[in-house]
Amino acid sequence: LFDVGRDELKPGADEVLAELVRVLNTPTGRHLNILVVGHTDDRIVTKGSASDEYPDNFHLSVRRALTVSGRLQELGLASERMGVAGVGQHQPIAPNLTDEDRKKNRRVELFVMAADVPVIGWTETTPELY
Repeated sequence: LFDVGRDELKPGADEVLAELVRVLNTPTGRHLNILVVGHTDDRIVTKGSASDEYPDNFHLSVRRALTVSGRLQELGLASERMGVAGVGQHQPIAPNLTDEDRKKNRRVELFVMAADVPVIGWTETTPELY
């Protein structure tokens, strides 16, 4: 979904995100929450202004998650139904040995959860926690 060192969505992402928002805003889906988790490959952020914007892969992964959550909001998903996290390069789905593998690791994962699943910060799901 992302070019090296960038947080802009590639073409085609809007169609997928719009469909997700449509489903989440149906009567059946309106009680679901979403956790948006950004990822990077294992390359150190060094290209041009990217290193000025993102001092490390954690910052870049969070920006990717924020980009997706922002787009979901623009498409009509309420912000209070979302959480955002970034894990940098630490949870790869491919070994980072080839350009093709690294592309797989530059991603955002969307975890759709029932309203009663406890997510830190969502006190309405775990009032006894606080």
